[in-house]
Parts: sequence; C-alpha cells; structure tokens
Amino acid sequence: MLFALMADGVANKDLWPLTEDKIDRALKKLDEIKPAITKWWTAGGEPIQLLINREYAMTSAFDGRALAALQQGAPLRMVWDGATMGLTYWTVLKGGPNSENVQKFIAFVNRAQIAAAFTQGTGYPGPNIDQLKYPPADLVPLLSINPDNAAKTVQPDIPWSLAKRPDGKTNWDHVQERWLAWRAR
Repeated sequence: MLFALMADGVANKDLWPLTEDKIDRALKKLDEIKPAITKWWTAGGEPIQLLINREYAMTSAFDGRALAALQQGAPLRMVWDGATMGLTYWTVLKGGPNSENVQKFIAFVNRAQIAAAFTQGTGYPGPNIDQLKYPPADLVPLLSINPDNAAKTVQPDIPWSLAKRPDGKTNWDHVQERWLAWRAR
C-alpha cells in the first residue's frame, strides 16, 4: 500500500495513517500495474530470485536477502528512496528463568564490533550505528542504518498498525484483508 501511495504522489510524511481513502487510492494505483505482474511474492527469498531470473525488473525485498545475493555476485542494485523499514526486536520474557543472562546477551550483541559481525553474518543490522566503523567499507553503503540510507526510508507506524478497530481486528489485519481481497479479484 505504501509503495503504491508513493507512486501516486503521496509524500512519505503523509502516508500514515492508512485511512480507507488511502487504501482505496493505493489499490486503484495498483490496478494500473496488476495485469503486468507475473507473480506477487509471498516468501522472503522470492523477490531476489525473481530478479536474478529476470522475471522482475524491480521489487521490494528484505535487505539481508539482497545483501547476501550481492555478496554472491548477483547483478543487483539496492535503492533506499522510499524503502520501508521493518523493525526487529530482541525481547526478554518477564519472569523468565534466564532474564538476567538474556539482558546481558542483548547488551553483548549490540556492542559495535559484535553488532558489525552480526550484520556481516546475517545482512541485518541492529540499531547501533557505531557498528558502521567495523564492516568492510563496501558493505557500509548498503546498510539500512547508514545515515544516508536511513534518511530516505519510511518508518512504520506501529501504534496505528496494532490499534484495534471497532470490529476487534487490528488496522494491520484490515489492510491485509483489503490487499488479499484485491488480489483475488
């Protein structure tokens, strides 16, 4: 929905909340390209493979998947303008048997050098931008937390997405239902 709204001229700062009017507008914009779409990807590895197979000319994709493909020599280019940021959380269960050790582990993983190694291994950076001092120089421009890239991204509105609607569903569930109904027609 967000990409369609951006393609229809909505400024990044005006994307949220996804009102019914905005959802309708996004789906109308998607109507324009729907006949040309050979496949809507549903699993994280698909968009990169579809690009490599030349079934796609461009797509959204998880950055870690794109980085792995680039490191293996895939002829791809990442563009951050209007990219949406997904957030990953490390959590500690309240009252869990190892809560103290889990907190120590999270603190350890977020140390700059360790975070850089984690990013190199997974393709997904943590929040510590000090880690940008440690990976290979050619990797830094490809990371979402690189300030040049992060400034071009769209942040999710998690409170709005998780808010309950009068029917008891979350806003996110409602958007998903609208998307799936549109795809099915």
